[in-house]
Amino acid sequence: MAQHRGLCRSWAIHSGSASRNPVRDRRIATWTLALMRRLPVGSHQSLEVRAEIFNLLNTPNLGTPNAVQGAANFGTITTAFDPRVVQLAMKFVF
Repeated sequence: MAQHRGLCRSWAIHSGSASRNPVRDRRIATWTLALMRRLPVGSHQSLEVRAEIFNLLNTPNLGTPNAVQGAANFGTITTAFDPRVVQLAMKFVF
């Protein structure tokens, strides 16, 4: 009977029955709003006013849990993405 040693799996590397990457992060949920208004100033000039709001609903988008086994903070979430950010801009067009 022939032995197929090249086809055997090493249990030191492939132990357990979980699939690859079984834990997934939450999806990132953000709403962005942009408002712009052009105001005429004189006959050929105008003023553009723009407001942008990122993460409008201020949803907390948390980072991934700490995955270092044996660490004191294993499984805890210590990071988060940006909170609500408001950006205002004005441009004079001539």
